[in-house]
Amino acid sequence: MALREVLRPGGTLSLLVAQRHAAVIARAMAGHFTQARTLLEGGDPEGRAGHRFTREQLTALVSAARLAVTDVHAVRVFADLVPGCCSTSSRVRPRRWLSSSRRSPTGPSTSPATRLHLLARR
Repeated sequence: MALREVLRPGGTLSLLVAQRHAAVIARAMAGHFTQARTLLEGGDPEGRAGHRFTREQLTALVSAARLAVTDVHAVRVFADLVPGCCSTSSRVRPRRWLSSSRRSPTGPSTSPATRLHLLARR
């Protein structure tokens, strides 16, 4: 695959992609249940360019290119789901918490992350 060809032997791939589960959650929370179901079933809603990946799809794609996946992190775990008014409110100050959620290790918190960051080596 082209991913492998652009890396020197021992080179590192850093890949940031849109994550499917976060889009499902965001659409469901906004009341767009048809779009959420379409994404959940593996499709992309009409008018949406690009592709959203699950962790499993991403690692399979990179592994198929014969690259060794070394790490996958969730990026922006909750920051994109919290309304803007909450992050600037004088009563509620979750900024420190939100900034720490922008890049978190994989695990239970991966699903709401809007992005996945994968590292792999040739």
